[in-house]
Amino acid sequence: MPKNAVVIVSADADHTRYLVETLAGCEVQLFQDPAQALAAAVAAKPPVVIVDDDKFPSGEPLAFVAELRAAGVKASILLVLPHGQVERPRQAELQFDILDKPVKADGLTDWMTLAVMQARMRR
Repeated sequence: MPKNAVVIVSADADHTRYLVETLAGCEVQLFQDPAQALAAAVAAKPPVVIVDDDKFPSGEPLAFVAELRAAGVKASILLVLPHGQVERPRQAELQFDILDKPVKADGLTDWMTLAVMQARMRR
């Protein structure tokens, strides 16, 4: 994982937070407040990786993703959710990826590496 990447984690799950902090190998900003996470995502310079969770305080992770997209955030977005919680058309519309719970370290590491590479290509 590149050292200058910014990972914004909007999660209430300690396991996900721990994995991101441990595996990212880059600057990590952690937020539990959706408004603070949104402001940081909008202000950040690419690459930005945002990891959300189904226990996010807003109660609706898709609403948070929609807010990010409406604010012009083009980052790769990963939702960590129980299997089958999001319909594929909605996933395609908002352009995000899903990892099923429980999160496995290798899956999260692979996704974050790919997301940072994609973000650099979007510059």
